[in-house]
Amino acid sequence: MTVEAVRVWPGPNFSRITLELSGSPEYQVFTLKSPDRLVLDLDGVLLLLASDASRAITGSLMSVDDAQSL
Repeated sequence: MTVEAVRVWPGPNFSRITLELSGSPEYQVFTLKSPDRLVLDLDGVLLLLASDASRAITGSLMSVDDAQSL
């Protein structure tokens, strides 16, 4: 399964991220501290998009990071 598109709508008070996937994965959502982060863990999903697309983010969303374990 793959991520086919990522859209980010940053705003001053909240941000919205939309992921278009090729299927319906199992997932987990949790938070981490130092720094505070929201994590969306998509089981068995490959990210095939350029990761530098997240560099121009403004508003309440500070950054988008990706990591994969194969």
